Amino acid sequence: MCIRDRYYLELSGRYDGSWKFAPDKRWGFFPSASVGWRITEENFIKNWMGPNSPLTFLKLRASYGVLGDDNVGIGPFDYLSGYTYATSFEWGLFTVLDGTGVLGARDRGPAITNISWFTSNMFDAGIDFAFLNGKLSGSLDYFKRVREGLVGHKYDVLVPSELGDTLPDENGNGDAQVGADGSIHYNGKIRSLTLSVGTNV
Repeated sequence: MCIRDRYYLELSGRYDGSWKFAPDKRWGFFPSASVGWRITEENFIKNWMGPNSPLTFLKLRASYGVLGDDNVGIGPFDYLSGYTYATSFEWGLFTVLDGTGVLGARDRGPAITNISWFTSNMFDAGIDFAFLNGKLSGSLDYFKRVREGLVGHKYDVLVPSELGDTLPDENGNGDAQVGADGSIHYNGKIRSLTLSVGTNV
């Protein structure tokens, strides 16, 4: 949505489900929003800069969004307990009288019912600018991504080795990335030669 060619607003949301998770952990809502302000369209800026100002464009913007990811390292129907059948072909002790082998079964282990989506919470703030009627332009950005709910082991409870299994994983880990980038471009002409040069950091 754009208002008076100077105010910008965009809203969106996703409601996703994944077959990997238990029914009560299956669905997640992931919203995002972005705003922008084309400040050089404001009258007080135009009056302050005057008609001969080298600054021709300035826009402030920010965005925040949450994305869900079901790539948590669990397989299909791991939220169900029971057995996986026909996992190996056994001979010897399990050979039946007619000499054919027996297909074995394996315990699936504890049901994983406490894992759901992990989320990436992303924030970005930036400035877009242009000078000399667009001959010199660029942008500056600051961004931060925080991931929450990454799958990991729980170590604050000890499980006896006689149990033969470990505690199930949980959405208990996280990490963060922070950074900035900038770019600048020059577009001009030298007689009949059109020149476009840019760089980013």
